[in-house]
Amino acid sequence: MNVNQNPQKSLSLRLTIALSVVILLFVGTINGFFYVTELKDAALQAKSKLGKTKGYLEGSLTGPLWNMNTKGVQSIVDTVMNDEATAAVKIFSESGELQYSREKEDGSDSLLTTNFDLFYQNEKIASVELAVSKRKFEEAVYEKHKGSLITLGLGVIVIILLTGYLVRHYLSQSIHDIDAILERYGMGDFSKPLQATTYVEFQLVQDGVAKLGERIEKQLDQLQQYQHNLQGLVDERTKDLVIARDQAEAANQSKSIFLSTMSHELRTPLNAILGFSQLMQRDQALPDKEREHIDIINRSGVHLLQLINDVLDMSKIETGQVKLQLEDFDLGELVRDTVDMMQVRSLKKGLQLVLDQSSDFPRFIHGDAPKLRQILINLLTNAVKFTQSGSVTLKLDAENDGKGGLSCWARFRIPVVV
Repeated sequence: MNVNQNPQKSLSLRLTIALSVVILLFVGTINGFFYVTELKDAALQAKSKLGKTKGYLEGSLTGPLWNMNTKGVQSIVDTVMNDEATAAVKIFSESGELQYSREKEDGSDSLLTTNFDLFYQNEKIASVELAVSKRKFEEAVYEKHKGSLITLGLGVIVIILLTGYLVRHYLSQSIHDIDAILERYGMGDFSKPLQATTYVEFQLVQDGVAKLGERIEKQLDQLQQYQHNLQGLVDERTKDLVIARDQAEAANQSKSIFLSTMSHELRTPLNAILGFSQLMQRDQALPDKEREHIDIINRSGVHLLQLINDVLDMSKIETGQVKLQLEDFDLGELVRDTVDMMQVRSLKKGLQLVLDQSSDFPRFIHGDAPKLRQILINLLTNAVKFTQSGSVTLKLDAENDGKGGLSCWARFRIPVVV
């Protein structure tokens, strides 16, 4: 039976997490509300600080700037910059040229800035750019609420542990009862009645277990009946297989007898053809053209005799134990003989059969000559068969094995030109 290997989930953990999330959201919402409210108050305090500092600079910088008292201006600016909330003070001349600047490397983007002009007897003498950082006020709010956040986190942890313990404690009895029922079912005992669960929430589960037990008991009875009938079916199928095996062996024996008989019937006329062709080859008065045709007949007969020998070896073919007859042979002569055998068929269709052999093509190789001859005959036969006009070319070349040695691969290609 295949079992879905999904990860197991804890009911108590889920209930604990659900309750904890509710409490966390409630307490976090309240704490967040007060935190946002106090951040707004901090922004108002920073704005108030900006106004007070601006008023102080308007009242104290006018005289020193008019009298060009650099030390006085520097003293006033230093006093303002000593305040942690002040981020920058820049003083510009009436023409906009920067005369004096003091800045803190706060690194904070929470800045409030203001620009104002300074007048002496209704005459503009300078402009001031003042920046106040809200960071000090925001940090105060953060420090105030950091303790609340820590307390909230600890409370959530305690709630999780306590809730998990209570859920496991109150539900373990019902789970134990159901586990005992399932263990009894696993031992094949479906007779004892089921008792009610401790909690009504698990009664539905127990009812499902009871129905499962009834179905299992019914299926076990059916399985025993099927097992009783299966033996009879197996005996009947065994008899059928024995009959089929005997029929297959008889058919195989008939096939062997047929092949043996046909080989004898084929060899008798073929040997006669080969014998007469060899006698005609010895005739010295035979013209060269006719002698060439007799050679083709003789080679074709030898090839046909080899095919008959291959057909006789059917037992090896059926068992997949065909062995290559490896030997050294003249590849060039084999290719030329094959092309000569196919010339008659190509000329009959009005096609030109061409042999294109490169100088790199090896002459003597080690392999199975009869099987290679059969492959070439099959390829050329298909090329001539499916070519309606033009020429068929057998191209021969060689390709190095890529290992830096002297060995190479013989390559055969048959392009068709229409």
